Amino acid sequence: RALDGADAAVVCTEQEGDRVARACLERGIGYVDVSASAPRLRAIAGLDGRARERGASAVVSAGLAPGVTNLLARCVTDAGGTGPVHIGVLVGAGEHHGEGALDWILEGMQDAGRALRREFPPPYGVRNAYRFPFSDQYTLPASIGAAAETGLCLDSRVLTRMLGAARHPLGAGLLRRPRVRAALRSTLLRVHP
Repeated sequence: RALDGADAAVVCTEQEGDRVARACLERGIGYVDVSASAPRLRAIAGLDGRARERGASAVVSAGLAPGVTNLLARCVTDAGGTGPVHIGVLVGAGEHHGEGALDWILEGMQDAGRALRREFPPPYGVRNAYRFPFSDQYTLPASIGAAAETGLCLDSRVLTRMLGAARHPLGAGLLRRPRVRAALRSTLLRVHP
């Protein structure tokens, strides 16, 4: 019912699957999504035929990362840049992130990869950022023909080290436990260092 009379829907939360996108596109309603989840974006891409039948369009990767990062990567390749695109995302640990964003980060921490050196503007400078499952690493090779590698770090070096520790077997194992994830999520919703 929330879609009755709508021409478009803008989804700014990380959700599982393609349920909302499917509901929009089947009704001929335009759909915009900021998701950073590659499986979610693949599921939405799978609705292309249905969207065409109904005369609807979906715009995905319309946030900051992915989104602005994709536009910047495109600018680099259009200007003649070659080789892989190195993306760094620095997140403010003290920001008020929504539940969906925290769930996505906690899920991604289990799959975080090796440390990548990334240079950020002052006052941050060169920092370790851990390879994180942002969707641009999967979508940019197809859209601009360049490999991409995205690293995530926090403005706090201590919390970034904790992010890195979570990728090791012990940390990843703890994060797979529902009670541990729920407690960490609850803490991160209340505490903003």
